Amino acid sequence: KKTKLMDEVGEVLRGCSSMSRPAVVVLSTQGANSLCARYNTTPATLLNKYQSILQLVPLRGPEQRSYNVTDFRVRFLTINQYVEPQVQAHNTLLALLRTRPPPFPLPIQSSPSSPEERGWSGRAQEEVADRYEEYRRAFLSSLRAQECDYFDYPVACVFVASADEDNAAESLTELQKPNGLPKLFVDGFSDPNMARSHILLHDSNMVSGAAEKQIVEVRKVHGKESALFTVGSYENWPDDISNLVAKTIVSHMQNVVARLHEQVMAQRKTLMSTVTSFMGFRFGGRTTAKAPGAKEATSLPTDGPLPTRLLADWLFMLRMYDLALIHYRSLSSDLKGQDKDESQSLAYAATLEMIGLCIILSEGTTRKEGEQQLETAQQAYIRAGEKGSTGAVRCGMLLASVLMGKGMRRATAQMLERSATEVPGIPPTTAAVLLHESARLHATQVFPGASSGPSLRRSAHLSVQAACKYVEAGLLLHTLATAGQVYGLYHSALWPLLDDNLHLLIGRSAFLLVSSGTLQFEHKSVSAEESAKFEHLAYDTALTMLGHLLRNCSMPPAVQASNLREAVHIFRSLAVHYGGSLPLSIPVLNTTSLRVFVTDEEGSGHSLAHLWESMTSDLFSTLRLSSSHRSSVSVKQEYIYVEVETWNPLPVPLQLTDVGLLCIHSRDTSSATQAVALRQSDAFHTESFDILLKPNEKKKLLLGVVGMREGQLNINGMSFSLCGRVRGHQSFIPNEANERVATSQKTQPSGDNDIAEDDDEELAEKRRRLQVKRDAMNIQIVGPMPLLETALEGMVRTMMLGSVRPGKLRISNIGQTPLRGLLLKVSHPEFFIFVSPDDQLTPLSPLPSDPTVFPVPFAEGLEPKESLFLPLWIRAATSGSHSFRFLFYYKSQEEVVAPGMSYRLSRITEGTGVKESLSLETATYTPPRPVGSHTLRVTINNNNTSQQIRLTRISSISPRYRISPLSPRIASDSIDIAPQCSATLFFGLIQISQPDTPSFDLPLNASATSTCPWPYAEFVSRSDRSLNPAQGVACVDIVVFWETPDGSTTGQLHLSHPLHVTNPVIPTVPTAGTSRAQTQTATPLLLTAPMAAIPRLPIGSPSIPLVFSLNFPSTIIHDFSASSLCKIEIHVAIKNTSSTTQLFRLETVNPVPENTFGRQLWVGGTRYSTTPLRTYEEQTFLTEMAFTEPGTYNVNHLHVVLLEELQQPQQPSPQQQQQSQQQQSQQQQSPTQQTKPLA
Repeated sequence: KKTKLMDEVGEVLRGCSSMSRPAVVVLSTQGANSLCARYNTTPATLLNKYQSILQLVPLRGPEQRSYNVTDFRVRFLTINQYVEPQVQAHNTLLALLRTRPPPFPLPIQSSPSSPEERGWSGRAQEEVADRYEEYRRAFLSSLRAQECDYFDYPVACVFVASADEDNAAESLTELQKPNGLPKLFVDGFSDPNMARSHILLHDSNMVSGAAEKQIVEVRKVHGKESALFTVGSYENWPDDISNLVAKTIVSHMQNVVARLHEQVMAQRKTLMSTVTSFMGFRFGGRTTAKAPGAKEATSLPTDGPLPTRLLADWLFMLRMYDLALIHYRSLSSDLKGQDKDESQSLAYAATLEMIGLCIILSEGTTRKEGEQQLETAQQAYIRAGEKGSTGAVRCGMLLASVLMGKGMRRATAQMLERSATEVPGIPPTTAAVLLHESARLHATQVFPGASSGPSLRRSAHLSVQAACKYVEAGLLLHTLATAGQVYGLYHSALWPLLDDNLHLLIGRSAFLLVSSGTLQFEHKSVSAEESAKFEHLAYDTALTMLGHLLRNCSMPPAVQASNLREAVHIFRSLAVHYGGSLPLSIPVLNTTSLRVFVTDEEGSGHSLAHLWESMTSDLFSTLRLSSSHRSSVSVKQEYIYVEVETWNPLPVPLQLTDVGLLCIHSRDTSSATQAVALRQSDAFHTESFDILLKPNEKKKLLLGVVGMREGQLNINGMSFSLCGRVRGHQSFIPNEANERVATSQKTQPSGDNDIAEDDDEELAEKRRRLQVKRDAMNIQIVGPMPLLETALEGMVRTMMLGSVRPGKLRISNIGQTPLRGLLLKVSHPEFFIFVSPDDQLTPLSPLPSDPTVFPVPFAEGLEPKESLFLPLWIRAATSGSHSFRFLFYYKSQEEVVAPGMSYRLSRITEGTGVKESLSLETATYTPPRPVGSHTLRVTINNNNTSQQIRLTRISSISPRYRISPLSPRIASDSIDIAPQCSATLFFGLIQISQPDTPSFDLPLNASATSTCPWPYAEFVSRSDRSLNPAQGVACVDIVVFWETPDGSTTGQLHLSHPLHVTNPVIPTVPTAGTSRAQTQTATPLLLTAPMAAIPRLPIGSPSIPLVFSLNFPSTIIHDFSASSLCKIEIHVAIKNTSSTTQLFRLETVNPVPENTFGRQLWVGGTRYSTTPLRTYEEQTFLTEMAFTEPGTYNVNHLHVVLLEELQQPQQPSPQQQQQSQQQQSQQQQSPTQQTKPLA
């Protein structure tokens, strides 16, 4: 494993040529440069290109150590490369990425269903991995040595001249003079110990004779090792260069390293501060190379570490890692205490980096120590600031290679992420590549088939960061590809801020990509059609993403205002591509509440649509017409309105100007084609208006259009101008293309057939609803027709149950032709009586087949611009909230052939709320009197909570019975009933031998007439019970007339009471000496109050603060033959046994119907208000109860309502308690009266 790791790291390190390959300076004459220029190259380029790799080089190091070096190469550099700024290398890397863009990134999916669709498919991972590997090699090879290391110090110089020159030997001699050379070479290039080689170039197209003479002369002057290279014929170049490297450069480096090692060791022993190199370099006072015109570089320190670093670097390049490690560690010890200085800190970091690499590449060392050293070196580079950014990135890449060689993908991803985010001054291109590779490595940790998880989320987050860095680098195509990979994961997934940033990032990048003209594809030719397709997709992507940003943004208002300005600017630029009008997504249209109003249609989406449909179907069934659905039809020159709700999702105001409908007419004669929706045409006219939507405001808009020609009018959507700068439109219904895309995405293959079937059903239902909306938007325009405008006058918002008020139904023809055959269908016929508009007020009769449909013959032939008032009476038949629907059916008097328009419909809706008023309870009794004489009890309850009601008339309208009051007061006075109170009246019921017509025979005041006032009789005749009951059952029909005290509201209440005439057996009470079977003339009446249901409460009970008792005679003897009613007085005593003052109300309650209801009842008042009752204070109330038959009765029918506690009085004294107990004992021992407490 160690050997494999060494090979992998060594391979990566060999890519970093500045650290693994010794530098050889190439100095060439002008003639040599001109010769190479003919072949578009340079001497140094040719030498690097045709240099063969030395597979095995045996080396002899210091201390008699032997090494076998494989894959040995050198770098041939020019003088200009020493002064080349690092920016040029960065531009080279940027150009590399520009020439290798990612695959086609559009369109971007918003709802992927699998990790593969999220972008991390096998192809995407390979693409990212290859891009990182290529970029890493280019990055490492482009690096130059730092100021603190000596990897760029030349180990040899190669002088190159051309055979075309007059005297090549003299030209080579001139090159060795320091005329204008950088300071780096002035001190030592002519030193006799410098390894020097001389090359003479010869053009293969020229005669070789002159070249042979020149090389002979050169060898005489500069040595026999001088070589002749032929430019244009390179067969011998690899061997010649290999000989040059092996014989001259390698051997020279061995000698220098050996001698330098001896001096360094001697320096440590003698503490020498300066030494002299065998190459002629003087350590101390030397300055680094600088470009022409650049500032003078800072001087290197003059202390001892410099030769040690030079020795260690050369040993490292010669692959003598064990010896290099010794010197690097020694150098690290010397620099450790000086790392506070910026230059020394950079030198210390570089030394730690080399220690880590030597440990990894050396035999007999542990990998863990090398990893720790590289990580420490990276942190030291980061502390050094921007000068150490390149070293920090290089260190991170090398450490990532080590970790990846061990199979530690997560640790490798974390190292790359740290290198991209923590290193100061890192170029955005490098940061983007590192982040993207880190995201890919995290994605490889995702479980197959998983759609969520920490690794996937981390991968997506890093991809977003990489996309942002690509933007900074200007690589927009890479931005779209990277952001598109994770857009489906974050879109609408509870990360609103990240979702907003993605929308802005993708939208802005897509727009800039095509607008800047820098669009490039892979290494292949792209047709004009494909380029136009991509451009269209980029524009659509920009429009869609910015629309999502404006609709679902959660940023602060100031940021959203800035986004709106930028989006408007982009939209304005895109308008040219879309023909002047953009499909914008703001404001948001709520198409689910869309309603279309034509002259005879209620509109789709109305809350009462199903009720209108039911009424229409019933009317068609009555008229025997086809009830099949007909498409929307409108008449020429009549308005069509579309109501749609708009919403401003932004926290800033949104201005819309020139808002109107977009339509297409089938017979449009304008110059535009029928496929383009228009705002105005000679076939239709649309209304326009301006609107300002407040922040987050929802508002309903009513848009109108008038068809000016017969034909088919298709309403497509809404057009407007956004902020007065961009023309845009929105469609009410998705088009077919979008629907097909949604369907294809929805119907992806699924593993569960049931789920797939459910999705199919859901899609089918969605298509059906969309089709209904499309049908509503396709309106047929026909010729002139009549048009009704109706209104109900006299309807109020609230009515009382049984109240009657007059009203009028106004019918106007605002159409263009007369009408005929008017029918009116009413949803609540029991509430209305329609009469003729003449003085006779003849009620309109409904159709025999349907009592809810009324013909209106008075409107026959109603001309245009004429009106008709139809009188009516409104009676609140039932309580509650009611919505009255009036459906009008009519035709044109002129026979107009209009498909689907043989009739017209008109609808109005009115509503009212009916409050409770009176309710009736009746009972009949048959005392032992002559047959045919009965007693009728009528209890009238005022159920209203706030209105007092006055009774004005109580009548019997039965043909067989009359009623007479049993109290003479009833016949002369009106009766007022307070809210939530009741009145009980008793009448004698007299049977008539000869049936008479119904009449109202009992007025309650002198002003009332004795005949049935109209229209009450009409409403009574429509009652559910007939006035002619079935044989064997006699009925009494009671009508109660009432009014409010101010006379503003009048009404009536009708109740039909069945009579079952019987002679019940009257129970008797046995006396002493008689049997139960005996009867008495005076039948006794027994009253009881069951004691078992009454708990005994102590004085001052905290749960029940009051004690109650009833005082009444236990036995009463009454002759019912002489008087049909028996009344008794009941004294109700209530005592406060609590420690606080109590306020309460006493109420009487009638018995339940299944017991003695009708035979016993309370008379007089039903409520008794009291004054506040203090502690141990008692109050007595006098009530009265009536009985109609003998028997045994329970009088426990009282309610006591506790209202509040008023104060906290003092506790009673012992004398008061004793007095209260004595009063209670006296009441319990009374022989004449029995006191019963009431539960």
